[in-house]
Amino acid sequence: MHIMDADNLDAVVSHVGGLGLYQILWVIIFLIPLSLGAANLAASIFQAMNPRVRCKSPFEPTFRNACSTNFGKFLFPEERGELSKCSRFDLSGTDWIALANSSDDIFTINCNSTMNETIPSVKCTEWEFDRSIMQSTIVTEFNLVCADRWAGYFAQSALMLGVGIGSLVAGFVSDRIGRRIAFLLVCAGAAIFGVSLSFTQNYATFCTMRFFVGFFIYSAFPITFVLIAEITLPKYRTLLGQVLELSFPLGFMLVAMISYYLREWRTIQLAISAPYLIGILIWWLMPESPRWLVQRNRKKEALKVLSGIARINRMPKISEQDAFGTVGKEIKNETEIENKSGAKAVFKSPHLRSTTFKEFYIWFSVSCVYYGLTLNAAELDGDPFRNVCLNALAEIISNFLAIPLINYFGRRLSGSVAQLSAGMLCIILPFVPGAMLPIAILGKFAIAVGFSATYIHTNEIYPTSVRTMGLCACNLMARVGGVLSPIIAMSGEVMTFLPYIIFGIISTIAGGLCLTLPETKGKKLPQTIEDGEEIIMKDSSIFGKYRKQESNAQI
Repeated sequence: MHIMDADNLDAVVSHVGGLGLYQILWVIIFLIPLSLGAANLAASIFQAMNPRVRCKSPFEPTFRNACSTNFGKFLFPEERGELSKCSRFDLSGTDWIALANSSDDIFTINCNSTMNETIPSVKCTEWEFDRSIMQSTIVTEFNLVCADRWAGYFAQSALMLGVGIGSLVAGFVSDRIGRRIAFLLVCAGAAIFGVSLSFTQNYATFCTMRFFVGFFIYSAFPITFVLIAEITLPKYRTLLGQVLELSFPLGFMLVAMISYYLREWRTIQLAISAPYLIGILIWWLMPESPRWLVQRNRKKEALKVLSGIARINRMPKISEQDAFGTVGKEIKNETEIENKSGAKAVFKSPHLRSTTFKEFYIWFSVSCVYYGLTLNAAELDGDPFRNVCLNALAEIISNFLAIPLINYFGRRLSGSVAQLSAGMLCIILPFVPGAMLPIAILGKFAIAVGFSATYIHTNEIYPTSVRTMGLCACNLMARVGGVLSPIIAMSGEVMTFLPYIIFGIISTIAGGLCLTLPETKGKKLPQTIEDGEEIIMKDSSIFGKYRKQESNAQI
């Protein structure tokens, strides 16, 4: 008797234990590098924090001695009802300064008088920063203020750009040479560039190194997410996927706590990068995906992995004949055909192509809003370390509640309601100043549920031979959202409410688009492109019926 046939690789996973000690141990182990990656993603909250700042004038001691309370109005012009942070009066050569420098006279001034408006202004070149929250940030070290204020936002965009490109490359490597090698490269690169980042001496080098940090830090997530999905059964994917996604809020809490105690951006970077070296030990013990091995017709290696799973899970031993029977050649032939085309097969397949483009926008939306709410948490009223932890706590709660929601209501409806809710909360947030923090936390809760539903749905719609590539392509679009998120946040410099309105509109559109996706709840993990098309065509929603009618009309 054969435990599985060519269309049912899930049966052999069930035989060795679809969810047991083996899967649980590896999910827990993978939380270590994934949490470090999340900590690096959120590090800019504190590393690029904008403290209170004021311009420094070389004439300040003179005027401070003469007028201790409101001397600033004699040194700095007014802008928008407050003293300028970016320009100062050029008092060199004026009578006041000449008098102040005279050894025969004592400098006095009427503190209630006003500065002569004809005195020219010059740009500030030195600033004094409030270091009560962070002793050192890239803003204070590289003077990223005034005309250079945008640079702090761009540093996060550089990291997100690296994340997107790195995820795509990692997907290609993972699908071609295996999940294990891809994981090793990711951890080694994250450790090398993460540690190197802490020694950068100028802004340009910082952004360059931050791009390479982004290139490596996130890629471990799709690799391990796919591996766990491939060694467990469909009914457990949601649960294990949600546990893996705990790495994000855990990483955010980790960087908040480290920043609270260290308060210096370089030591923070070292603390969240050096531990990546643990990934080398994890790789040494890490299994390869048996599904991937079967796709490569490496049945003996797949059997060794499956036997290890069975042993740890205390399940009966499994033989090659029982596990694979005579289907190896069929699987190999299917794989050879699909591997020649790779991701191109997805775009040649009409319904998978349509679904992919929808997934692209949904991933863009959920990432843009997710990081918009996460990275702006420290800007809300109150202690920034507490705000980030509360923001992360809301995501942890959402991860646990998302499991029954996604399993009961399905991936499609859960994702739609979550994104619509997040969109509406973002839109109303800036107009209720007394409740911005709780509304932002609710918005983070909603978008985190949407992220979970999106991740699980995407993982279940693509066939094995292009699953990591498909997931990483969607992740690339998510990184586009991540890149644009800080740029959208910059619009708050013009109108404070504008970023949240933009985030709200983006999320609301995605919520409607989710309803047009095929439902994957309870479906077998597809092995071939045809399997993926079948899931879409058998969709029972109104959109699924429309796809069937459209296909019949083309025949």
